[in-house]
Amino acid sequence: MQKAIKRYFPVFVLPTLIAFTIGFLAPFVLGVYLSFCKFTTVTDARFIGLGNYAKILGDGDFLHSLWFTALFTIVTVLLINIFAFAVAMLLTKKIKGTNIFRTWICMAAVIKRYSGTFPENTYIFFKIWFLGISYPDALAADWIHDDHLHLRNPEYSWRADRGSTD
Repeated sequence: MQKAIKRYFPVFVLPTLIAFTIGFLAPFVLGVYLSFCKFTTVTDARFIGLGNYAKILGDGDFLHSLWFTALFTIVTVLLINIFAFAVAMLLTKKIKGTNIFRTWICMAAVIKRYSGTFPENTYIFFKIWFLGISYPDALAADWIHDDHLHLRNPEYSWRADRGSTD
């Protein structure tokens, strides 16, 4: 048995290793290299060293965003884990009603999973079968161009006040 495991180990590990290299490792290494370059497209990248990092660390907006994101992450992770631990402790006690609460938690997870796609699929189904719209047109996101949503308004773009991205 041990000999068979050693013999077929590469057969099972090699495809995973290749997929990991192509799907994660190569893009990660390329991204790290490009962070030290000035470029418009990947093919015209010009190495500039730590210039990009000096530029971004000198930007007050970036530092504020970084600090806010780090603080938000720490607070939410702590609160979620404290709450989850408290609920787990309560559910392991012999308290009346814990089975109902466990069912409620499981149902909430199931409903959350399917409620996000159901309205969208129902809307597409309605557009195709009842309004006679073709399939590609039914999938078109016409709400993106709605002026009331302000998605085309440059005022709401985070780069609007920055000008060029050079």
